[in-house]
Amino acid sequence: MTEKKEAKQQQTKERIVEAALEEFCRFGFSRVTMDELAIKLGMSKKTLYQHFSGKEDVLKSVLDMRRSEMDCKINPILHDSSINFIEKMVLVSTLISNEFERVSPVLLEDMRRHAPEHFRVMEEWRRKKIEEEFGFFIREGREKGMFRNDIPDEVLILMYTVLVENIVRPEVLAKAPLSPAQMYQALVKVFFEGVMTTVGRMEWSQKGLHLFRQIGGPPLALSMPQP
Repeated sequence: MTEKKEAKQQQTKERIVEAALEEFCRFGFSRVTMDELAIKLGMSKKTLYQHFSGKEDVLKSVLDMRRSEMDCKINPILHDSSINFIEKMVLVSTLISNEFERVSPVLLEDMRRHAPEHFRVMEEWRRKKIEEEFGFFIREGREKGMFRNDIPDEVLILMYTVLVENIVRPEVLAKAPLSPAQMYQALVKVFFEGVMTTVGRMEWSQKGLHLFRQIGGPPLALSMPQP
């Protein structure tokens, strides 16, 4: 296979995944058929099956794409020593909030019912990423004097993990008066108010607010009072 042909096939596959994501988020995984997906894409079902063995294979690629996107966005920020800690907080919080904006309660509930294995893998991945990335974040924050030292890392990570996981539980989303993104913004505000030092709160209030305004970050996470 030539390089040009491989690139074209990859483009087609990515186009299928993007269209599937849109349809799954709107209608749910179980309600979208391969026939409907082919019609939306303006291609034959035969072409669709040349790239994917079935609808579950498409769903796997959709979830893989979302995970890869998040890794590519967040990891470089966390591990960039040239970015100061407050700026990291702002950038990472904004990225995660934007990701919650894309959460589809319809898809989550449908996956839990009709694609439980994919739902389980997704939850395990989220838990692992929180433990790795938030753990790294907490340790750096303590080194910089931004976070308190009197609460064990394991406790903070567990608390944050439980809070985030509950935001995206279908039964919680069904009753919540706020969107997933708004709930995450509230979580950030309340959680970080509790774990920051006095110095950390002052620096967050002085620098974080300005940075949020510059990049259009979530306003609910900004209202941290002066100590």
